[in-house]
This record gives sequence, C-alpha cells and structure tokens, in this order.
Amino acid sequence: MMNNNEPEQPSMVNNTHEDNLFSVPIEIEQQQMNLQDEDVSVNDPFLNLLCFDNNDEDEVELSSVDDSSESEKDYDKDVEDDEDYEDEAHSNNEIESPAQLKDMLIDYGVANGYQLVFTVNDNNRLLVRCGAEETNIDGMGKKIKMWKCTFRLWASRVTDDDSFQIKTLNDQHTCVRQFCLGSLVTYTWIAKRFFNQIIRNPEITLRQMQQDMIRKYQCRVSIGQCMRAKEKVLYDFEANSTTKQFFEDKMEELKSINKSAYDHLMERNPSTWSKAFF
Repeated sequence: MMNNNEPEQPSMVNNTHEDNLFSVPIEIEQQQMNLQDEDVSVNDPFLNLLCFDNNDEDEVELSSVDDSSESEKDYDKDVEDDEDYEDEAHSNNEIESPAQLKDMLIDYGVANGYQLVFTVNDNNRLLVRCGAEETNIDGMGKKIKMWKCTFRLWASRVTDDDSFQIKTLNDQHTCVRQFCLGSLVTYTWIAKRFFNQIIRNPEITLRQMQQDMIRKYQCRVSIGQCMRAKEKVLYDFEANSTTKQFFEDKMEELKSINKSAYDHLMERNPSTWSKAFF
C-alpha cells in the first residue's frame, strides 16, 4: 500500500546499488561509532556500512546548514515511495528508532566533516541530505532548488513490526570536508564525548576542550558550546547520585577540585535535580 504522506518518486539509487545495500547485515552494536577516545578516521564502521565508496574525487565547497524539521509542503516532493521494497530486505536493515539512526548519522557526519541536514525528522520518517540548497534556473527560466551534494538517505518506520529501516541511500558525496558543522554538533554531543575526561579532570579548561575537538574530530566549536557541555557533564554526574550521603561526598569532592563548578551547581536547589532527594 502506498504511503499517503509520500508522492511516488524514482529511487535515487539504482537496482544494483539497492541490492548491495540490503545485502549488508546490519548489527546495531557495530553501527555506533566509537569517537570518544580515538582520533578521527575515515575508515569508520558506520561509513563502511552505509557508504560503499568514500573516495570523493569531484568536490565543491558548501556553506553552513541548519538542523531543522520542515513542514510537509516543503519536502513532499523529496520523499520516497516505500511500496517497491520487499519484506526480506526490510529484515536486514532494521533499526530500533529514528533517534538511534540520527545519533549514528551525527557521528558519521562529524567523523567525515559532512554537514548533514535532517530535512524530515519525526517519529516515523527521517530524510537526510548533505550540504545546502542552491537556486538554479531551468530551461524554462524557472527557479528551482537543488542540493549541492548528492548524498541522500531516506528511512521510515516498518508498520508490521514497528521497527525503523533505511529504505534508500545515495552514498555519493560531492562536497569537501567542513570543519564548522553548525548545528549538527551540539553541546549535548560534546558532553557525551567529554564525559569521562571531565569527570577525571574537572579542571580541564574550555580552551583545552576546544583544542581537543579539533585534534580528535577535526571540528571547530565555540567556547560557549564547551562551557555548556562541561556544565552538563558536572550537572548530570551529580544528579545521578542515588543517596544523600553519596551526593554530599561527591559534592565535597567537586568543591575541593573546582569551587566554581560547585558553586554553580549549588545555586540550584539540589532537591529538584539530584536523584538522592527523590
């Protein structure tokens, strides 16, 4: 049955490419990239899984992009018809949720300097493009919008078993590596990558975090993003204290290491955010 939300559109991947895509066994544990303690590498598992050739010969420069979810009237021309896909192929590409796939795609984008854009981003569908749109003039003199980079991934929920699945993939990038990825890299993402490092060394400076982002991930972030990431790590660490005594011990430890971080946390009422008081 055709999906009412999706007008029929030819797949951007040829049949041979689709066969290759569905022949690759998907193991969720292997998809998530381990970016925390290792320097960036183009030979990442997620890239090998989704993209079969990561050598981009002809590339053009892109501008910055935003991570947004647009209304249907803006993207209905760019969604996929799911009717042509066999159930057997679905079973090889199932993912638990769009959030899980989005997290993996963010890791993939950061590792390779791709400015991914989530143009459709809800509980049932995920459409991912790379780079930015540009306006061209067609043969009739009409203005048309086109994406500079040809990368395109479409995934949607499988109705029968409530899983989430990659349906089509054009894995070819025609863009150069970007070092400023805009809203693709949030302070929450930075906090996840620096959690252990900040807990081991709460006195790490914001400038050091900024330099580590460039060294490990070849990605430029602001001092403000690093500050919010560090605050989130310290907040989450203390909030997960399960007993009042444990909470007090950890807070005293934090106070001796970083008085300013201690004062920042204690400005808020601990009973509203620490598990020790729930």
